[in-house]
Amino acid sequence: MIEFVNISKSYDKKIIENLSFKIKQGENFGFFGKSGIGKTTIINMILGIVKPDSGEIYNDYKRISVVFQENRLVDEISAIDNLKMLTNDKNLAIDVLEKFAIKDYGQVVKKLSGGTQRRLSLARAFLYKGEILILDEPFTGIDDTNKAKIIKLFKEDFKGKSIILVSHNKDDFKTFEIFDKNIIFL
Repeated sequence: MIEFVNISKSYDKKIIENLSFKIKQGENFGFFGKSGIGKTTIINMILGIVKPDSGEIYNDYKRISVVFQENRLVDEISAIDNLKMLTNDKNLAIDVLEKFAIKDYGQVVKKLSGGTQRRLSLARAFLYKGEILILDEPFTGIDDTNKAKIIKLFKEDFKGKSIILVSHNKDDFKTFEIFDKNIIFL
């Protein structure tokens, strides 16, 4: 379970004010709004990267799969080596790369296209097998065909687990088809 109780956060100006919500185990949740409204700040507070100015946050999850807005890959090593940081099973890593349509898995990450790097970031979160999945603007640079395949993989693999989707694009919520009621509009 994740619970925010009267959370407020300011930087140069107030970003979040008295935000309260609860995400129960197995419940999917979305945060929708334009850029700069505080969506990523909420995710960073869930992860403990950013502390609120006031309020309380409760988080029972110990193992969280995350796709940040930035890919956060190790650019100087190959795609497969980025996944092998999570597993010693090379065949499992190759299987996941293939599921995410990454064919040049021996290629150094910085030489891969932006879309391939994004799919690799998603593949890493998939491989990690967290108790919850957090996706922050996850589909940037991904074509509709690959997006649909990736969503299907996550829906199957995280069935019964919570998924949090952060996006400024309403179509992301429609395509995922699991965020019909639990969306906070910021």
